[in-house]
Amino acid sequence: MSAQIDPASLAFAQRLARIKARQLRPLLPRESVDDVEQELLLEVITAWERYDPAKGHPEPFIERVVQQRAWKVLRDPRYGGGGRKAEQAFQLGEHDRPATSDDTEGACLVEDVNAAVRKLPAPMQEVCEQLRHERVSAVARAEGVPRSTLDYWLGKVRAAFTDAALDQYVS
Repeated sequence: MSAQIDPASLAFAQRLARIKARQLRPLLPRESVDDVEQELLLEVITAWERYDPAKGHPEPFIERVVQQRAWKVLRDPRYGGGGRKAEQAFQLGEHDRPATSDDTEGACLVEDVNAAVRKLPAPMQEVCEQLRHERVSAVARAEGVPRSTLDYWLGKVRAAFTDAALDQYVS
């Protein structure tokens, strides 16, 4: 088992903690979002000693740790202890946004992202779908293109997201 988190996994954990904290924003006191982001990241770093590289890529492990900690945050009195309402509002799943009765922002974001992806050429749309589940190098191999070509395509995807005013979600 690894004792120190590698830079790529740390960067993934930081990005995921930021996204998850933003997703929880409707259920948290406004001033708590940054604290929650730091708490989620700290949980990953603390839990890293339990990560076993023999069991696969680190991303699912990191996602599970962030997800479990986010679940606990919703019940934490320091963050308003949303109780049953918060638990019902929070749907477990990879990068899910908490669904509340008056939350249309999440649905709009999903539609905006889907619309931006639909404007891309078919090969880039397929790459976007594959990147939801695979690493960049694995997608490049699957597509039979050099990594540099895939990086060029991803630059075009990022530009499309920026043009669609989704640049805050481009890393």
